[in-house]
Amino acid sequence: MDTPADSVEVVLRDVKSVSKVKIDDPVTISLGFGSKQTQVFSGIVDAIQASISSLRLLGLSQMVKLMKLRLNQTYLKQNAGDIVKDVCNKTGVSAGDIQDGVALPSFYISHDVPTYDCVRALAERSGYDVYLTPKNKLNFKEYNPTTIHNLAYGKDVLHVEAAHLSPAKGARVFGESPSSMKGSDTAHWLTKDEVEGSAGSGPGLLLSDPAIRDKATADAVARSKLAQARQTLCASIVSYGKPEVKLGDSVNLDGFSNKLLKGGFKVRTVEHSFDKTSGFKTRIVCSKGT
Repeated sequence: MDTPADSVEVVLRDVKSVSKVKIDDPVTISLGFGSKQTQVFSGIVDAIQASISSLRLLGLSQMVKLMKLRLNQTYLKQNAGDIVKDVCNKTGVSAGDIQDGVALPSFYISHDVPTYDCVRALAERSGYDVYLTPKNKLNFKEYNPTTIHNLAYGKDVLHVEAAHLSPAKGARVFGESPSSMKGSDTAHWLTKDEVEGSAGSGPGLLLSDPAIRDKATADAVARSKLAQARQTLCASIVSYGKPEVKLGDSVNLDGFSNKLLKGGFKVRTVEHSFDKTSGFKTRIVCSKGT
């Protein structure tokens, strides 16, 4: 979730059988044990490196389409999810679970920044996560895991580290006021009235967002920003191969006495490695709120 495009690096020894591989060819990766395989990546070939005895392929997920595209587009009276669906349609990225998100009177996507950055900004306003599934479906949704993985001490976990950072206590979001101050459905110029939303209490985040035009939306965005800022308990878990673990799932650690390792963690990063020296391992980076 914290890296725009998923990536894969594969070293192939049988160079002759893959000599026809070209840039932008489709790539899928499945991993597992025995005959049970689970797809963990889908994307395209981004780079090829050849040597005498091997071929190295570097692949990226379809999120790279959002990173490369620059748009000039204005959206009026649409929620964040509708905007993301339209962006997916323009880029050819397959839409997965895309929820509504925050409603905005207007939103402008500029060619000055990659379209991915705009989609990410919409997700942050809504308190959502944005990521691709292993089958290249774009999810834009609230964290609400349907799959929980229990990883036990002495059974699944090879190594674990956790860190707890100081969380933000509050958030204030300032928008731009419509001239009439009777809701978000107006054009605006300069006004003495101020649109402000807040969440929590005490010092914390101060944010300015010109896309916000009313207090209800400002309050909703403040709550989303504060919830994100409170995801300060982070863990890095190394297990034997777990191809079934996916972004947006939940992980429970069993058998650990340290309170930092208790409770359900949101899966933010999944990294699989497979080689003849270490075998098949999975590294999971996850977080939870405090």
